[in-house]
Amino acid sequence: MLPSLVLASASAAAAVQAMPFFTPAPAQQLVKRDNTAEKSWEGHTDQVKIHDPAQTAFIQNGLNEMRDIAEHAHDRILRLGEYDPLYVKYFGNASSAAASGIYAQIRWGNKAREDGNDVLIRCDDPDGNCALFADTPAPWAGHWRGNNATQETVICDATYTGRSFLSTMCWDGQEIGVGKAAQWFAGDLTDGYPELLALAANNDSSTVYNQATLQWYALDAWAHDKAFPPNGCTGEHAHEAQESHDDSHGGTSSSAAASSTQAAASSTSDAATSIPTAHEVGSHGDSSSAGQDCHSHASGEIHCV
Repeated sequence: MLPSLVLASASAAAAVQAMPFFTPAPAQQLVKRDNTAEKSWEGHTDQVKIHDPAQTAFIQNGLNEMRDIAEHAHDRILRLGEYDPLYVKYFGNASSAAASGIYAQIRWGNKAREDGNDVLIRCDDPDGNCALFADTPAPWAGHWRGNNATQETVICDATYTGRSFLSTMCWDGQEIGVGKAAQWFAGDLTDGYPELLALAANNDSSTVYNQATLQWYALDAWAHDKAFPPNGCTGEHAHEAQESHDDSHGGTSSSAAASSTQAAASSTSDAATSIPTAHEVGSHGDSSSAGQDCHSHASGEIHCV
């Protein structure tokens, strides 16, 4: 009897040891992942196309500098915040969200469109505006094509003789607040320097949408941190009011590089549409807009002269 009980106990113990601790899960079926979301990112580019026969190397250098100052302005705002004296100088107590967002859109925003109508810089003067104003005292440096082609910016010959690169900043009189932001390829049209500082001093919350403020802050931040650290190079007479509001159309009035970025930004972000383009024109027959420089004030008013 005892051997039978021992045998039974041993058999039961063996059975228990043989049983798994957990019931095995059924084999998982592999499901192919939907890559629709990944495909939606295909074709994204933060580069602006340059149309032949443009002087690609020259223009690409200007575009690269434009991207550099936008990225640097964005990073400085994030790193030093809204209490940074330079930020307060240009934006007062306005929220940094819009300003940093616009800089990010200029730097990293998508310049391609699903319909293939990508942001484009061209030098073949398709509307005849470059030739029309070439022999005037203030030849055009470039213009946005407006309704003719909303994604295109035209470069005129004055760009090649009237622009400086960032390497010249803080040297030979090229100082912040002296002249216009457009004297550097990375800049564009601007309002008077003293006026935009007064706007910030009054703590106007809309300074973050003022074109001139965005341009000069980016350039001044570059001067402080890159060109001539740590104090930058604000001109001696930069804070003096100008005798007249003279926004001519010469080689230092309309940066095609910056206006192309404005077109790029407006194609991808509503926030960026706050920055109007330089020389928004149709054809040379449009006398109402030909020969005018247009830029935005903080109030949203478009000022053309």
